[in-house]
Amino acid sequence: MVNRDSPTYDEMLRAYRNNIRWLGLSDSARNVMAYLLTESQWTGEPHSPEDIGNATGLARSSISAIMSQLIGLGLVESKVDTSDEVRGRRRTLHTVNRGLSGLVLFGLRRLVVQLQDIVGELKATKNSALDGSDALRILDNSIEEAERFLRILSGCSDQVLSEASMHDSMSTDQKKK
Repeated sequence: MVNRDSPTYDEMLRAYRNNIRWLGLSDSARNVMAYLLTESQWTGEPHSPEDIGNATGLARSSISAIMSQLIGLGLVESKVDTSDEVRGRRRTLHTVNRGLSGLVLFGLRRLVVQLQDIVGELKATKNSALDGSDALRILDNSIEEAERFLRILSGCSDQVLSEASMHDSMSTDQKKK
C-alpha cells in the first residue's frame, strides 16, 4: 500500500483541486472530486462516504448531496460494497467514472454542447440576416469553422474512449494478479 502521508500525495491532491475549477463545482464538491481523482490514481479503490468525510472534513449529509451532483454529471460512479467483511446494510462506494479520461470526456462533451449552441445561433442569425452577401459569407465561414471543430472534437472523444477502454482492461488485469 502506498503512503498517503507523503508530500507527493499532497501535491497531487492540490494539483487536482486547483486545476478542476473549470468544472464549476462548489469548493466542497471540488475537494471531493480532487480526493476521488487522487485516490483513483493512487490506489484505484472506491471509497465510502465515511472515507470521503474523513479525508475532506465534510458532514455525511454534505457528501450525500455532493455525490448526487457528481453522479448526475457523470463524473462519479457508485457501487454497493459486496465484500464479505460487511455485515448488515451494505455500504455504497464511490469512484471517479473512467478515472482521468472521464474528466477529459466530460470537458469534451461540454465543449461540443457549447459549439452546437454557437452553430445553432449562427444559423438562426443567417436565416434572419438582411444585410447582404458579405454578412452571409462571414456567417457561412463561421458556421463551417465551428462544424469543423465539432468533427475534430468527436474524433478526440473517440480516441479518449479508446484509451480509457485500454486503461480499464489493463487495470482489470492488474487487479486479477
